[in-house]
Amino acid sequence: MLYGLLLPSGNDAAIAIAEFLGEMLKNYRLPLLKSTYASNVSLFVSEMNKVASNIKMSETTFANPHGLCHFYNRSSCVDLAKLCIHAMKIPLFRGIVN
Repeated sequence: MLYGLLLPSGNDAAIAIAEFLGEMLKNYRLPLLKSTYASNVSLFVSEMNKVASNIKMSETTFANPHGLCHFYNRSSCVDLAKLCIHAMKIPLFRGIVN
């Protein structure tokens, strides 16, 4: 699924990953959030924003998992570089983009 996500047309993979991991977050990691979020995708996007904040992406807000046009999606070149540096620390990601 990660390989599909990184293709130019990987938007469907982004939604599938968000649905799956959002469900995992609801059921296993964050059971108190079941009633807080309308969907698994919105929970996953919330987690994306937490990670962005944790790695100091101060000019970034995610509104959806795929990055297609949305009024609240925003970022900067500097923040995207921070995300790339963070992602390259993950061996699986490094292998896929290699």
